[in-house]
Amino acid sequence: METVEVYSHGINLDLHRPIAYSNRGPVHHIKSDYDRATADYSKALELNPRDADTYYKRGVAYSDIGELNLAIQDYTKVIQLEPTFANAYYNRGVAYSHTGRLDLAIQDYTKAIEYKNDYVHAYNNRGLAYSEKDDFDLAIVDYTKAIELNPHHAAAYNNRGLAYVSKDKLDLAIQDYTKVIQLNPKFFGAYYNRGIAYGRKDEIDKSIADYIKTIELDSNYVDAYYNLGNAYAHKGKFTVAIAHYNKVLELDPNYTDAYFTRGWTHNKKKDHGLAIADFDKVIELKPDYAGAYNMRGISHYNKGDTVDAIKDFSKVIELDPHHVEAYNNRGNVYRESGQVVLALKDFNKAIKLNPKYVDAYNGLGVTHDIKGEFDKAIDNYNEALKLDPNHAMVYSNRGITYRKKDELDKAIADLDKTISLAPDYAAGYHNRGNVYKDKGEVDKAIADYSTAITLDPKDAKVYYSRGNTHSNEGKFELALIDYNKAIKLNLKTADVYNNRGAVYNNKGETDKAIEDFSKAIELNPEFVIAYYNLGAVHANNKKFNKAIDEFSKVIELDPEYPKAYLERGVVWICLENWQKAKTDLITARDKGLDITDEFYKSINSIESFERIIGFPLPADIALLLTHQVLEPNNADTYITRGIAHLKNDDHDLAIADFSKAIELEPETILAYKNRGIAYYNKGKFYRAIDDFSKVISLTPDDPLAYYGRGIAYRNLLVFEKSIEDFSAAISLKPEAAADAYTERGITYHLKGDVDHAIEDCNAAIAQEPKFAEAYTARGQAYRNKGEIDKAIADYDKAIELNPELAESYTCRGLIYNQQGEIDKAIEDHSKAIELNPEFAEAYLNRGQAYYNKNELNKAIENYDEAIELNPELVEAYTHRGNAYRAKVELNSAIADYTEALKLRPKIAEFYYTRGEAWLLAKGWEEAKTDLTAAVLQNVDVAAAFHNTHGSIATFEEEIGSRLPEEIVVLLTPRSGSPFEIDKETRIALGMKYYGNDELSSGLAAKLAGIPRMEFIFLMGDYGLSPFGDEEEYAKSGF
Repeated sequence: METVEVYSHGINLDLHRPIAYSNRGPVHHIKSDYDRATADYSKALELNPRDADTYYKRGVAYSDIGELNLAIQDYTKVIQLEPTFANAYYNRGVAYSHTGRLDLAIQDYTKAIEYKNDYVHAYNNRGLAYSEKDDFDLAIVDYTKAIELNPHHAAAYNNRGLAYVSKDKLDLAIQDYTKVIQLNPKFFGAYYNRGIAYGRKDEIDKSIADYIKTIELDSNYVDAYYNLGNAYAHKGKFTVAIAHYNKVLELDPNYTDAYFTRGWTHNKKKDHGLAIADFDKVIELKPDYAGAYNMRGISHYNKGDTVDAIKDFSKVIELDPHHVEAYNNRGNVYRESGQVVLALKDFNKAIKLNPKYVDAYNGLGVTHDIKGEFDKAIDNYNEALKLDPNHAMVYSNRGITYRKKDELDKAIADLDKTISLAPDYAAGYHNRGNVYKDKGEVDKAIADYSTAITLDPKDAKVYYSRGNTHSNEGKFELALIDYNKAIKLNLKTADVYNNRGAVYNNKGETDKAIEDFSKAIELNPEFVIAYYNLGAVHANNKKFNKAIDEFSKVIELDPEYPKAYLERGVVWICLENWQKAKTDLITARDKGLDITDEFYKSINSIESFERIIGFPLPADIALLLTHQVLEPNNADTYITRGIAHLKNDDHDLAIADFSKAIELEPETILAYKNRGIAYYNKGKFYRAIDDFSKVISLTPDDPLAYYGRGIAYRNLLVFEKSIEDFSAAISLKPEAAADAYTERGITYHLKGDVDHAIEDCNAAIAQEPKFAEAYTARGQAYRNKGEIDKAIADYDKAIELNPELAESYTCRGLIYNQQGEIDKAIEDHSKAIELNPEFAEAYLNRGQAYYNKNELNKAIENYDEAIELNPELVEAYTHRGNAYRAKVELNSAIADYTEALKLRPKIAEFYYTRGEAWLLAKGWEEAKTDLTAAVLQNVDVAAAFHNTHGSIATFEEEIGSRLPEEIVVLLTPRSGSPFEIDKETRIALGMKYYGNDELSSGLAAKLAGIPRMEFIFLMGDYGLSPFGDEEEYAKSGF
């Protein structure tokens, strides 16, 4: 091997030999010792100033260290010495591109192509230069030429996709990005770019899928998280969007746009305080960002803070005196705060800046209406409608003004127009109902109020209006219903609260009770207990908003009344307003009330309360009601909080709390048991087994610990130990062991012992004849035994006992599929999915039914759903691969078989399946690799091939190509002679699978036929590293 020392020795022998320096330079260059490399090249050029090759090498070195001007000088010298040296033009073009001299770069790339007309990289880079100049048509021509020369050039497809996006040719862009992904499934930039293209087509779900895939491939891709947040925001999934903006800011705390869009999203969720905090941060990072002040002003206004809203809109105007929207927004705030003169001034300024700004004319109209200047209001509405004849809000506002002018027919006409333009605009119906009421057309008024209520069931004023109309017509019962509904929605009028609403809030004698409370409050408006009792009545009737009002009045009158805070806190819990609940409970505690004692006086336990309200309590609320505070050295408090986390599926937090409890009390059984459950739910079965084993060591007679450990063992396919544990659970509590019998039966079934499986299910059913799960498990065993009628009878019985048990339907569907009754099968799988939309196996099974009907697209859609729900469901990948293969979409089929292989690398048949797909795709080298791997793992490749295709000749005729000889050998039956492969080739095969991340080092070594440590030792020879493999190998369990 040539080394620096060898060349240095040559130089020492003859200090004036330029070639020695020129040859030593690359050795330094390879070692990234650029100073020595350039020094050697310079010395060589000093001795031989006309050595074009050395100028070229020094130019490359200068390029590598960013000395682009020096590199350009060297490439120019090369061109002077060798005018047809294409690479010199190309590299100089790259340097010009990097320094922004795009026209010179394009000239050089063109020259490189002139001297080397198949120069793929020159076409690609010239395309990039044209793209930077916004000459996208020329760029596309170049990318297309690069692709023509090298159809596997992923970067050229990606670059052409970007150019197509710039020309708004989104479908062509998507085709290119998809091709990139087929060529390189790990090219995360292609998924990201395709996500952008789908987003611009408003295909948001596809966009989201691509951003998720981008993040899967590069978990630190900040822009992908940002765009994913934007996509979810576009779909109205604001909470999910905010979670992704949070991730952006975790990765890049100075990502201004993420703060801005998160603020916008908080605003949409009406979390105006959080929105303001985000816009504050934007302004801190970009103090002159007018848009941030504008949005913060809107948030202040929505929060009811007109002073700060005006300050922000004024700041926008200071930064951008031509910001029309800011004048309009400030005008709206001035009007709402009673400063109508300033409002008019701002609206007029907005119109002066943009005479076609409709919202400003509308704002002027509303402001003149408030001033009683109805004709001026109508003039401005008319002007707005000239600009936008379809603006529903303007028609509505003009209709309201016409009503005030008593021009009712004109009002009706405008409100008719409003409704025709915006059929879902509830206020339009409400306002028209008011006009009909004024005209005496009561039936039409009632009809409009009812429609408004259907569209917006939370608008209390409509109920009040309809109640008034019913009352005026003498329909008092209907009026009372509407008044009560208005109260529930917190309409604060004397009639609703004092005369009507309270009548319906008592237990049995509601009228007298509420009359008494109301009379008490009338006689003594500061009578705290009356408000408290009225609140309690509302709470008992589940009128939580009203209860909150009454308890709040108690607190207003007596801020030191701790029970009012406790009761209001309990009501906030019922409304799932956790922060307000926590604040009230803590206040009650801090004011001296034993909130735990008071809570348990009326409610037996946390579990009882959760059954009443129908959802689990958050951990901090459960802790407050059980222990009042988290005691740092009290294991029970951590266990309480951990159980609450577990109920809410916050498994990591639950594990942390149980672990802390165990740290404080190393033999606390409840902590180990619940931590085992949390580990199991996270799929960490070994750790779950450890915890259940600890419980068993502390309490050997606990059947639930054996039961839990048995299920964990079964998930690891350790069937004997699983059966032992279920047997132990049965022996410890034989009189109530139906669950354990069923689970042991399922385990026997998975182990292949169908008869024992049936015996156990029989025992479970004998104990609990209505135990639907046992019938389902027995049905599965009968099915595998071929006793189909019994299987169907069991599934039918399971469904009769529990019509909500999804598994029974999909199991029965499998039998229908097997019997060829495909439509019945699909119906059953669909029912299973309806009952459990996250049932991945049901989607898989329905996909198989569609596959059997040859409805391949529907099959693939179902397999997609299964994989999305359970990315480790191997069968979904193999079946989807089969569907793609049937559609002759071989790249997609191979990709799915590859995923299956990664998930289950020990299933040798998968190598043959993928190898066969490679044969169909004429990927001879890949096919040979997979078929060889299959043969080495004792798969009878030849028999499998001939069973499917008949003969090699038939297959060659089918694909229109001759098979390579090495593959023919693999597919030819051998008469007793073993398959032979030399050691080097076999090792290389193992290295290839390891390098492709398809096998762990242990399995790859097994395939290579050598010990694992020898395999690891040889990795360096193949450019591979064992780094990170130890953990994966340990996790694999092989």
